[in-house]
Amino acid sequence: MDSITATVETISEDSFPVARIHRAELQSKNEDRTVVHHFERGTIIAIFDGHCGSDLAIFAADTLPPVIAERLCNCVDVEAVLKETLEEFDQFLLSSVLELFDEDEDWSDDKWLDLAEHVYPIIGYNYEYESFRLGRRAALGCTALIVFLDQSRTNLWVASLGDSDAVCVHRSEDGKFPPLFLSERHNCSNPAELARMRDEHPDEDHAIMNDAAVLGCLRVTRSLGDHQLKVPLFMASRIMPYFYPSLLAPSDFKELTSYTPPYMSSTPAIRHHAVAPGDLFLLASDGLRDMLTVADDEKFPILIALAKGEPDARLGHECVAAQDGDNISMRIIENVLFGTDLEKKAQQLNHTADRDDISLVVLCIE
Repeated sequence: MDSITATVETISEDSFPVARIHRAELQSKNEDRTVVHHFERGTIIAIFDGHCGSDLAIFAADTLPPVIAERLCNCVDVEAVLKETLEEFDQFLLSSVLELFDEDEDWSDDKWLDLAEHVYPIIGYNYEYESFRLGRRAALGCTALIVFLDQSRTNLWVASLGDSDAVCVHRSEDGKFPPLFLSERHNCSNPAELARMRDEHPDEDHAIMNDAAVLGCLRVTRSLGDHQLKVPLFMASRIMPYFYPSLLAPSDFKELTSYTPPYMSSTPAIRHHAVAPGDLFLLASDGLRDMLTVADDEKFPILIALAKGEPDARLGHECVAAQDGDNISMRIIENVLFGTDLEKKAQQLNHTADRDDISLVVLCIE
């Protein structure tokens, strides 16, 4: 049975709370990871949403926040640190695989068609081999949402890679709570991303198949990992598929008349936000919004209402009422999925529902 795991952390100065972090996860395939990392210059909050497996999400969650924190302690350009660290981390994943081979390896050599003689002895046969585990991190992928709140609680930076959401909620002069998106959605539903892909790969219909998926296998257009879609053709078709299961089989490459990688980008979108008292930030993997069966522009108004403790009839069930001191993230997830409806709750928590993993962090600035 699935369960919702939830925690609340308080950030205080001289025993006075200045921020609270409400975190909750509902995992079905166990591919999401969330991290809250405090250090001398502030707090890093990260959500990694894995696809095709959890290996890279786990490794990124363990590795990236401490590295970013260390680099931020000795810099003045936060945006540059976030961008460079994510890109360098992604290149490190591939370098770990390339180091298994000769530096000037010729992937077009037909010897790589002999798996038993040349491929498996190098990359390993399964998870018992360190080389195979390294390759899986590079072959798998994950999105990344990295948020840095500085020690003064007055500045916040968001680095987004993939299609998780970072939304700021602040009361306007008329008392309303309009959402301000601080992340970009790098997926095939974003016209700007589709246009970028077509510009980078002209006359390659396979780059985005039917405006739906990169090379027909991934909805996201930017990620960590997924190096089968970033390396040259012969390595993509003769080496990467055998860090199984892979995104594409060797046969998927046979009909391609042109191939101009990379098809996935590891360059994040980065935004800065001046934080004010009363700000509330919703940081969520795409699994949360995908569970709302309303128009896209209606989803975050519903989530904002739920964060404030207000029910919404469009959910189709009664909502769990807000209580003093409750975990806002957990309450939002419960109300999106089932509220007080016990039949829906049993369905959602017993693997009978078709849904993605859901991760949500709510950051409240006191």
